[in-house]
Amino acid sequence: MMFCPSCGKETSSENRLCRECFLKNVDIVKIPEYVDVDVCVKCGAHREGDTWIDHEENSRLVSAEMAIMSELEVHRLVEDLDIAIALDIDSDPVQGEVYITGIVENEPIEIAEETTVRLRDTSCERCNKVSAGYFESVVQVRRPGIDLTDQEIRSMHNSSLKLSEEARQNERMAYIADIAKTDGGFDIYTGTKELGMKIAKLIKKQYGGTYTQSATLIGEQDGQRVYRKSYSLKLPPFRKGDIINLEGKPIGITGTGRTITGIDLETASQYRNDWRYMKDEDIDRIGNLKDVEPGVISMVSENEVQVVEPIEYKNVTLKRPSFIKKIDEGTEKGVFKHNGTIYLIPEIFTKTKIKE
Repeated sequence: MMFCPSCGKETSSENRLCRECFLKNVDIVKIPEYVDVDVCVKCGAHREGDTWIDHEENSRLVSAEMAIMSELEVHRLVEDLDIAIALDIDSDPVQGEVYITGIVENEPIEIAEETTVRLRDTSCERCNKVSAGYFESVVQVRRPGIDLTDQEIRSMHNSSLKLSEEARQNERMAYIADIAKTDGGFDIYTGTKELGMKIAKLIKKQYGGTYTQSATLIGEQDGQRVYRKSYSLKLPPFRKGDIINLEGKPIGITGTGRTITGIDLETASQYRNDWRYMKDEDIDRIGNLKDVEPGVISMVSENEVQVVEPIEYKNVTLKRPSFIKKIDEGTEKGVFKHNGTIYLIPEIFTKTKIKE
């Protein structure tokens, strides 16, 4: 048999106090009269300790709710706890009320506490750095001898922004400070070196090429040297849909990336090679699918083919490519002319889809 030391009432409570005295003498809920929270006026994030917390819609309301929850203390003996917060977000400072329901000693409880949330407008570290144009790395994208198309630039921009959004889930500083078009390509400035490397690797994976990196000392922070990284990305000197002369062999490019794919225009066979092994070979970009025009096959023999070329409409005799058959007489085939040399283009290449 146990008795409450406060009122003398018989009790079976493990806390010695009877339920009534426990609720009367113990603070079930603790919440400060005032809750102060810093809110970034630019991005809407709020600060908890040394950490800035990002959130989305109605950010000031969310900031006030999360600030209350971070300061709220509820006794460990409360079971089946439920918390509801009501805020007058239009008041300044914000007036709030916290409603607590739960079970204590097998009996339900309901408690309401009031508090005031003081939202203090400020600017977070990330927004300060963005405004100042601060960056830790730059990705320099170039393609020698041929400009990037607007579509390619948009695609690389969008991929980089998406990667930045994903990276910011774990690192707030993983932002893109600027994207600047330059002669022969563009530069992407990033808030962290890690994001810069990820972007360089992503573009290399999508478009092929190679990249090198270098570091420049820009100062010291907390006794540690701070370096800015540059990732110089050099894309192959051609794009999908281009016709290249590769060591004397005409190849129609059907795909770029880590592996270059294409069509041998003499045999219509598939071409496939890693850019690492191609980059040191003799490569000339000699045309594009847009330069291919229809020509009529007038005669096919064992070793030769005659075609009415579409520019001067002359009957021209060529060595018969293996993909041209006798049944092709009278049909139209793609014809490409470069420096006086005429190429018949396999249908498998003329059907390659390229983005403008």
